[in-house]
Amino acid sequence: MWLAPALTAAVLVGGCGDDGGGGTTSEPGGLVGRTFVSTADWSGEGSPFSSPVTVTFKDDGGMTWRAQCNTAAANVEITSDRLDVGQIAATEMGCAAPAMKQDDELSAFFAADPSWSLDGNRLTLSSEQGSIEVDLQADAN
Repeated sequence: MWLAPALTAAVLVGGCGDDGGGGTTSEPGGLVGRTFVSTADWSGEGSPFSSPVTVTFKDDGGMTWRAQCNTAAANVEITSDRLDVGQIAATEMGCAAPAMKQDDELSAFFAADPSWSLDGNRLTLSSEQGSIEVDLQADAN
């Protein structure tokens, strides 16, 4: 099942991408069509996260996220302060236990409809399970 034990600690991530400007925004359109990624290890007591995590907001109203193992996807309604995440679907590759636990905890995190804020290129997502910070990925074009 995709509902796993809740994240037990706040999770902070440094990332790569543009370090340029803009201030804090709560405009839902500020996320659409953008990909955010962590490049540093996740931290937090008991956290299994140790790889980059990529979060993408699609132009069609969906979002995806991927860590070490599977890719998960859901429709999302982006409000001014919250991600209303729909039913989650994911690939089902068999992976080592820590990677599977990370997949489960990320899905549980997003299923909790986290709040969000975008400060420049840094996206912060928060719920009762903790917080995740990821940075805008530099364009590959």
